[in-house]
Amino acid sequence: MTRQTLGEHLVIQPNTLVLYNDEAGDERLHNQQYPIFAFGGVACVTEFHLPISLAWQAMKAATFPQVVGPLHAKTHFRDRLAEPKRLAVLAGMDHQQLGRFGTVITSSTVVSPDRVMRRLATRWQTDLPQWQKGWSSLAYGRHRAA
Repeated sequence: MTRQTLGEHLVIQPNTLVLYNDEAGDERLHNQQYPIFAFGGVACVTEFHLPISLAWQAMKAATFPQVVGPLHAKTHFRDRLAEPKRLAVLAGMDHQQLGRFGTVITSSTVVSPDRVMRRLATRWQTDLPQWQKGWSSLAYGRHRAA
């Protein structure tokens, strides 16, 4: 069973985690005026996607009627937002079923190489069996289709 949201060209299966993410800055940290890289976004499950999306679209239409397409901080929030607009954006993100995530690194961020290696080793041990299952089913699907 699939559901297609009105106005979207996206079909989302039930019980699916929906992620919207974006990044800012230069991943190589070469911009001396803005030496950061940020990655973040929001997440929800399929069942809450439509109500959250509709609430966000209504807020955007009422608060930023001139904006067609996504809101971009660099373009639409260049100057400090007036208090009513800032509160409207925050309210548009205030849903119990909406998770937010993000991280920022700067040109002075230091991550210990042994910490990175431990994390990679842990991920390899826990994720490899799942990846292998996926590879097996992909190979089997290609073989059957041929």
